Amino acid sequence: MSDNDINLNGISAYTPLKMRHESATIQVIKEPRKIANGIVSIGPISRAIWLAGIVQEQSLAINVEGKGIVLIIGCGHPSIERIIKRAEDLFDQPIYGVIGGLHYPITNPTNLKSIGQNILGPKLPWHRYKKSEVSDAIRLLTEKNVKVVGISSHDSCNWTIKQFRDSFGDKYREIVVGQEIKF
Repeated sequence: MSDNDINLNGISAYTPLKMRHESATIQVIKEPRKIANGIVSIGPISRAIWLAGIVQEQSLAINVEGKGIVLIIGCGHPSIERIIKRAEDLFDQPIYGVIGGLHYPITNPTNLKSIGQNILGPKLPWHRYKKSEVSDAIRLLTEKNVKVVGISSHDSCNWTIKQFRDSFGDKYREIVVGQEIKF
């Protein structure tokens, strides 16, 4: 992080909550919204987070010409099932890719990061995430015939990432800051 504010003059930020920024134009959205040609916010999806209450999260849907919809997910608190359902309700094209966070901190329950993920997750901390939930997500993406998958380590453990990597083989993309993913 830097002590210097980033100049976002002329840039619009789309958020489900009212926010402030020195130079960006903040646009609060309450439903799906076109951001640019081929790019849509699927709109806020509500989810209760322990200690935080009801939060609103959105994902981006990018229409890749001739292929389908790529979903960019920041943190999957609303669940991959609800995100996919929303995208399918909005678009006639197939889901081509799923990239980002899905919030599956399965292993390392005593690791400080994992403890935080469980406290700030959509489940009560004493209701642990199960390996079967990862299997269900993999099965869903397989049934939807998703062609590109990449899971971030932001909120999923190494075990989860390995399950996705092993299940999707050459369809899997590593998520690395600054690395380009082509569709």
